[in-house]
Amino acid sequence: MAVDDQPENPDPFIVQVLIFRPLCLIVLLANFIIITRYIFFFQLCYAKRKSIFTAQAHEKGITNLREFNIDTTAISVGIETGLVCIALSSGRYVFLDTNAQKKSMKELFTFDSKEVSPKIVNAGKEEFLVLGPGGLGVFTTSMGTSEKPPIIWQQSVHSVVIDGINVVAMANDVIFVNRWV
Repeated sequence: MAVDDQPENPDPFIVQVLIFRPLCLIVLLANFIIITRYIFFFQLCYAKRKSIFTAQAHEKGITNLREFNIDTTAISVGIETGLVCIALSSGRYVFLDTNAQKKSMKELFTFDSKEVSPKIVNAGKEEFLVLGPGGLGVFTTSMGTSEKPPIIWQQSVHSVVIDGINVVAMANDVIFVNRWV
């Protein structure tokens, strides 16, 4: 396989890293794809002010691929191989398809920022878990539909992760563990 060729069917290893700075939210999707024993790259997605950026990191550095302007600041971002789920400061969840030729955004639903601290977690291929109204954990696909029942937490949660088959959520004084498969 040549250095510039991508594998026919890559099995990406996904790592998500959040970095908070004033006026900048950076979410990195480390979608590691090993091309040879010594050469690899990974895809990055980050938000800065009213823009979403995609980039690729490789042995020679980082290459910015695309920039997408959005109407308001992103406050939470989740990514899954070209599909970005964004919580906007205007109180909306949207999908952005970074593989489309033209900017393609799809509205999901709105949330009250006084009631919900938006969180987005990758739940599988083109699927995300987002914090919705009324303390719901809502699974949503790239089509804007839900194929799994929502998770109802008795308290407002401020952190959520998916660990294999469990959704682990943390509230002020309690940790919730839900099986989601």
